Amino acid sequence: MKSFYTVCLIILCHIASAQVELPDPSPEASYSQHVGYTRMNLRYGRPAARGRMIFGGLVPYGKVWRTGAGRCTIVQFDAPVTIGGRDMPPGAYALLTIPNTNHWTVILNADTTKVYGRPADYRTTTEVHRFEVKPEKTARYYESLSLTLDGARYDAELIVAWENTQIRFSLLTHSDSVATARLETALKQTPDNPDLLGQAAEYWALHYNKDMPRQLQVLDRALAIKKSAWLYRLKMDIYIRQGKPADAQKIAKEAIAFVRETKPEGWERTIGLFEEESKQIR
Repeated sequence: MKSFYTVCLIILCHIASAQVELPDPSPEASYSQHVGYTRMNLRYGRPAARGRMIFGGLVPYGKVWRTGAGRCTIVQFDAPVTIGGRDMPPGAYALLTIPNTNHWTVILNADTTKVYGRPADYRTTTEVHRFEVKPEKTARYYESLSLTLDGARYDAELIVAWENTQIRFSLLTHSDSVATARLETALKQTPDNPDLLGQAAEYWALHYNKDMPRQLQVLDRALAIKKSAWLYRLKMDIYIRQGKPADAQKIAKEAIAFVRETKPEGWERTIGLFEEESKQIR
């Protein structure tokens, strides 16, 4: 009997040694990006459709889905983020969903060690948040599951897409308030720095359309200290956004006169750009 087990063990070892490593049918993917000041990471397995019906078929409706394959899907961020109306502390969370035809439930779970391969395996004891989103039809077919971040300068949307269906939900950072506080502090410390004044005006007025009268005051102050084509360009843009074409045209003429007089590097091209943009102001 002992020799029989020995032979079986030898056969099993031979079979194992003869196996070839093949490509994973659901390869693991990872994604990392800064959203504002916040570093966000995604890790998930990417199953493929391979001719199968996905939602309502391979992925049943009304059941908890690990939103991937293999290990659980993880979303991680290193600063507080607001998701689904709730402020989430920094950390790593398992991302799960419950698909349905007209709505999906998105779940964040603090336990990232589970596989959750079967709906019956899921436990709510470590669940930290769940919220509802509406599914959408995609513009193209997704053969493999795709998780992406979109619109990610200060805030982002996490998009989950597979087959002809996708969901999206916002990841709101606090980067705007942090940036504003940093600019305010810097302006108090160095109030006569024209580059800093221009940076503040560009951030508040051009990117967020916030408090434009104040930004015009900031730009006038910067131009009084040190003129530059860049500052003139910012002021012209603010007037355009305010719907004041005559004021924008006036600033364009002042900018052209300044560049023609000082002749900075590339001055002829700069004048050409101002002239071309001036023609388009309505």
